[in-house]
Amino acid sequence: MTYITELLERIQDGAISSKVPITELLRLCQVLGSRIGTDEVGAWVQNELNGYPVDAEIPEYRILCGLAQGHFIGPGGSGLRNATLPASNLPEELRHWAEKIDYRNPISALEALGGLDKNKNVHFGWPGDLVAHVQRDFYEHLALAQAWLSVSHIDCQNVVETVRNRVLTFVLEVSKRDADDSGADLKSSASTLNQSFHTIIYGSVGNLAQSAGKISQVSGIQPGDLSSLLSELARLGVSKQDLDDLDQAITSEPQTTPGRLAPKVSNWVGRVISNALSGIGTVAVASAKEIIPKLLENFYGL
Repeated sequence: MTYITELLERIQDGAISSKVPITELLRLCQVLGSRIGTDEVGAWVQNELNGYPVDAEIPEYRILCGLAQGHFIGPGGSGLRNATLPASNLPEELRHWAEKIDYRNPISALEALGGLDKNKNVHFGWPGDLVAHVQRDFYEHLALAQAWLSVSHIDCQNVVETVRNRVLTFVLEVSKRDADDSGADLKSSASTLNQSFHTIIYGSVGNLAQSAGKISQVSGIQPGDLSSLLSELARLGVSKQDLDDLDQAITSEPQTTPGRLAPKVSNWVGRVISNALSGIGTVAVASAKEIIPKLLENFYGL
C-alpha cells in the first residue's frame, strides 16, 4: 500500500467518524493536496482553519440564514425586547443583515457553536454604526438600541457536517484515480482534480436561481388585494390561525409608514419566520424568508 493510498483511507475513515476533530481531518487533506499537486485543496484548508479573508470567496455552506431581532428603547422608560426586525423595513442594500451572515471565522469556532445548548440560538451582533443608521426604520417612537441575527445552533453544526461530507466525496473521487503505485496518475490529473474539488466544495448556484424563480412567480399580487394575498399565503402552507392573525393585523393598521410594513404585520412576519426556522411552523423556511415578505411588499405597494 502506497503512502497516498493509506492517506486516502485515513481521510475516508476520519470523514465518516464524528470522533475525528474536523481540524485534524482538514490537516490530513492539506497533506493530500500537497502530495497530489492540487493547490485548491491547500488554499481551502487554510481558509477553513484560519478563517476566510474579507475578499475571499466563501462556499455556500458558510452562508447562514437567520432571524434579525433587537432591543428598542423609547420615551419614559418604554421599550421593546427581542423584537423581530423585518428585512423589508431596511434599505435594499442593507437587507442582507436581517437575513444571513457570511461566516468567515475558523471552522473550529463553528464546531464550538454547534455544541452549544440545542434550545438556544447563536446571536451574531450587528455593528454599532449599522444600528445607529437604521434605529428609526422599524417602530414609531422607538429607537433600535441593539440588534443581532439569530441563527439556529443546528445550522452551525451542519456546516461542520457539510465539510465532512464534501471531503469524503472528493476523496472518493481521488481514490478512483489512484491506480498507479507511484502516484503518477494523480499528479498528472492535478488540473482535473482541482476542478472537481472546486465543484464539490463550493457547490453551485442552482438553489439561488430556484429561489429567484419562486419569488418572481408571486409578483402578481396587486396592492390592497387582501383576498389574493391570503389565498396565496394559504397555498404556501400558512395555517388558518396565522391567516386570521394577519387579516386582523392588516385591518387594524390600515395606514403604514411609507416604505415599511406596519408594526403588527412586521411582528406577524417575524413570528412566521421564527416558527419556520425552529421547525414548528407549517411553512417551509425558504417560503417564510423569501416569498412571504415579497408578497406583503407587493400588497402594500412597497
